[in-house]
Amino acid sequence: MKSAVVFGLVGVGALLFALSLFWTSIFTGRSTWTPDKAEQWSEVKDRLHNLSFIVNSPQPPRRHASREEAQAEYDKVKAMADQLRAEFEGAYHGPRNTATVLKWTGVGFFVMGVVANFVMKNPDE
Repeated sequence: MKSAVVFGLVGVGALLFALSLFWTSIFTGRSTWTPDKAEQWSEVKDRLHNLSFIVNSPQPPRRHASREEAQAEYDKVKAMADQLRAEFEGAYHGPRNTATVLKWTGVGFFVMGVVANFVMKNPDE
């Protein structure tokens, strides 16, 4: 009975650790972050970059009617960029966070199995 507990803990720990190594290869986050979203985020960042020069310049250039219009567009594009960044970070970090939890849970089970092996040893042996 005691060897089954030890082998079970060590086996589950090794299995979880091995699963954590392959988790990010299996679940890449591509289902939530598509190439279309990547292209949209690139365009939004480019527009935000261009507007930042207009909004932050000491004297607004003549091609815009007013700094307020440029600031309003900048705020709108900034909100869209923040939303896309949050989506990207969720798609990027989601599988990695799961792999980290699997890894450390596996290590914990493995250590518990090793400790259980030493605790359950017969002193007669």
